[in-house]
Amino acid sequence: SASTLFLAANSYRFWGRRGGEQSTYLMSCDLKSDGQPSVWGATGIVPGYTKDSYSMSERNNHLRIATTSRERLACRADPNPEDNSTDGDWCRFWCCHGWETVANSTSQVMILSLSGANGTMEVVSAATGLGETEEIKSVRYFDDFVVLVTFLRTDPLYTVDLTNNTATVLGYLKIDGYSSYMQEYPTDGGSRMLLALGQNADPETGFDIGLQISLFNITDMLNPTLTIRYNVEQGDQESQWSSSEAQFEPKALRFLPQSKLLIIPAYVGSGDTSFDGFLVVYVTPELIEERYAVSMVDGNTIRGKGICWGCAYVQSRSLVISGDATLIKGHTMKNIALTDGSSRWNASLDRPITRKDDCCGYFWVFRPTMDICGGTFNDIARPAVEPEVVEISVGSEPAN
Repeated sequence: SASTLFLAANSYRFWGRRGGEQSTYLMSCDLKSDGQPSVWGATGIVPGYTKDSYSMSERNNHLRIATTSRERLACRADPNPEDNSTDGDWCRFWCCHGWETVANSTSQVMILSLSGANGTMEVVSAATGLGETEEIKSVRYFDDFVVLVTFLRTDPLYTVDLTNNTATVLGYLKIDGYSSYMQEYPTDGGSRMLLALGQNADPETGFDIGLQISLFNITDMLNPTLTIRYNVEQGDQESQWSSSEAQFEPKALRFLPQSKLLIIPAYVGSGDTSFDGFLVVYVTPELIEERYAVSMVDGNTIRGKGICWGCAYVQSRSLVISGDATLIKGHTMKNIALTDGSSRWNASLDRPITRKDDCCGYFWVFRPTMDICGGTFNDIARPAVEPEVVEISVGSEPAN
């Protein structure tokens, strides 16, 4: 919050044959606004692990926190306890008969008072038993409620009321895939919606299928609904795969409320070619439509043999000023007209490379051997300094 810094650290206490206990240790630090030094505040401990900083929220001198207690294993009991030959000193310390699950993973939302006795955080309310066998994928807090997503093979989206510092599960929605990032979608009326970015998933195996964008209606928290969903990969999904940094780094995502445009970095692989760049997507409750894609690199050169890249891959960011968008990703920075994606200017972020030891892969910071580079250093190709901006169907091969 603006006045308090919260620190969280995962802990695991091993109990030997009985498995162990997962906990999160908490500490608050009061941030002074009058120029005085900050001071440590309350401390506490809760069961389970947090996913990220979005798992915590402070309101009215109370900390709200969502955690997952993962599956707990313990030593399987001796199948022949009467036969001393099957168990002994060795098996008293090691699991001679294997491990078994003694508790499934489950998640919980807890509310802790920051004014407990002796400077401790005290749990005043908790909603437990959420998403058995699953783990938290994303959390978004509002003033008096929280929405969280758990996932194993399908995606239960839970709404939890936090009014009067009492955690109560109100409703949930179970659908395929999961949302790894959520934020509020602005509406004109009294409705309340969530914009979510995540992965479509196979309902049988839980394996990720591809990047997806969703809008959820949470106006009726007893009955949250999926309003509309868009899969980035169109056509044959078995031959493609896609992901976005914005699933794990919200600073990589930008949503423009007036134009309803969502700007996200994306990687889409398909056969021998790949797309690495940004998608500009129009998002409304009636329609989610890709307006255009901005390629930051010739897709044929990402995994191409004999290509030499600088040993840095810049995290994705976008900046919009006066109708133009500046995009940064990988090895390139470029400025485009937001209306149609036409290029204003391009710049390579790689420094000039004069030695083979300075060569790296496109994504991975490694120094390839000459077998990887292919031939002598003089034979190594340098990527184009100014990759073209092209409008493509995501997953297809960019134009040359």
